[in-house]
Amino acid sequence: MNRKSAIHAAWLVVCGLLLLGAGPARGQETDWSADLNRILSRLQSMGHGYYSAAEWQDVFQQIDEVTDRATRAGAWETLVELNAIKAMVLSDMRGAHDQALKVVRAARKSLARHKPKNMARLYVREAAVLSKLGDEAAIGRLIDEFRASEFFDPEQYAYSVQDGRDTPMAIVRPNPKGSDSISITAMEKYRQQARFAAGRPFPEFEGLTPDGRRVSLSDLRGKVVLVDLWFRGSLPWQREVPNLVRLYQEYQPRGFEILGVNLERNPGGLAEFLAGKGITWTQIVGPTDLPRQLGVFGDTARFLLDPNGRIIGRDLKGSDLSASIRQALGVP
Repeated sequence: MNRKSAIHAAWLVVCGLLLLGAGPARGQETDWSADLNRILSRLQSMGHGYYSAAEWQDVFQQIDEVTDRATRAGAWETLVELNAIKAMVLSDMRGAHDQALKVVRAARKSLARHKPKNMARLYVREAAVLSKLGDEAAIGRLIDEFRASEFFDPEQYAYSVQDGRDTPMAIVRPNPKGSDSISITAMEKYRQQARFAAGRPFPEFEGLTPDGRRVSLSDLRGKVVLVDLWFRGSLPWQREVPNLVRLYQEYQPRGFEILGVNLERNPGGLAEFLAGKGITWTQIVGPTDLPRQLGVFGDTARFLLDPNGRIIGRDLKGSDLSASIRQALGVP
């Protein structure tokens, strides 16, 4: 999976940073932050065009060189960060999920005796990789293992959620028992995502169009379908719209359809917005149970389905999406 759009690669890296909390490890020399930032900057730049296997190997060599120095220095928390980043790149950017699992599992085994404070990040990253493989049961076992380990991180915490990104709410959990864990929450999210990995059937759903027509996914059976959960405030979604418009115009006559699911609470002015973007495919608006089923809250998501309603891929963009549509349609 060498070709990635600039948006896709940058978005994956940002998501990984938010999850991993990459940066200078607490309680260690801050010198390592410069090394981590150089690696992350390099990864962000890898979205701009095609990169050869040799160029990717150079990136991994850079990670390995910093890893060797961190090992000699006994910078265990930095090593957690480096291995989590390497596994993220292998899985999210290269599609090498099996290699990513080997990296994160080897790191967990070798670093456990040093008891780094951020060890939970490796458990979360392993769950992320397993979600790409659709292995829900393995994530469940991993959660149980984490709960029983010395790295389990229960705490009382407040968290924020957003309803369609237009109604932010900050919630403090009432009467917390001290057993809540942000890491477990992240792993549970990945367990839910594993239910909808490539090869799994997509859940049946239906909804109303802006003009009141009832539309269901089964109406499109026999076609290659892109289910697009979106809202106007998402910049990554807006940047991908021109590509979606082009793909729809090119492949809709060959059996490709897009079914939009608007996630906004108040989709006023939607018709004018869609017309301005050149969006002509069917849209579902108003309440639908689909986001809850998929575990999509306050974010966009995109699922490409084959003619039998099985998932081909999630959140594909740019050339990756185009290539997957052509392959599903049997177009050279």
